[in-house]
Amino acid sequence: MEKGQYVGTYRNVDQAGSYVLETQIISGEAVITSSSVSVSVQQLPVLKSDQELDGDIFKIGESQTLTGHLELDNQLLDGSQGTVINSMNLIATYSDGRQEIIPMQDSGPESSADETAGDGVYTADLPLSEEGDYEVSLVAQGTTPEGNFMLEEDSGDYRVVPVGVVSGKVMDEALYTKPGSIVSV
Repeated sequence: MEKGQYVGTYRNVDQAGSYVLETQIISGEAVITSSSVSVSVQQLPVLKSDQELDGDIFKIGESQTLTGHLELDNQLLDGSQGTVINSMNLIATYSDGRQEIIPMQDSGPESSADETAGDGVYTADLPLSEEGDYEVSLVAQGTTPEGNFMLEEDSGDYRVVPVGVVSGKVMDEALYTKPGSIVSV
């Protein structure tokens, strides 16, 4: 029982095809009501990224590019296999809950950080203009010959910090030393 509804999970979905799931409410030995639903199962592509953020720290104004692509049976999908990507987006979620949606491109270097147009690898730059903690994920929507799909992949978290200033001085300005020795700064 969750939030006033009975919830169950059927875990034996191991082959593509149609499954008919029947639900019954039973009191003692008597079936009070029953219902069935047909579920279609298909093999979907996997959404992958070549970069995985794991608490990375960037300075405001730096640049970081993420890529995403779809694979099916360890083969990169570029559209020639009948799978069409209608949109792929980078979703940056700020620590205060705000989200920024950045469209990813597969249009080549003329219009984005993407290296090769039409190769199935989508590219977008992370937003590194505001200090804070972020979580980032990729979301792809498209169609296969069997129907529509929406896939989401968590790509990790990162932090953007202000640019600092580094300064230093020789601790003892009257210090002379020979080559190969150590000087503290």
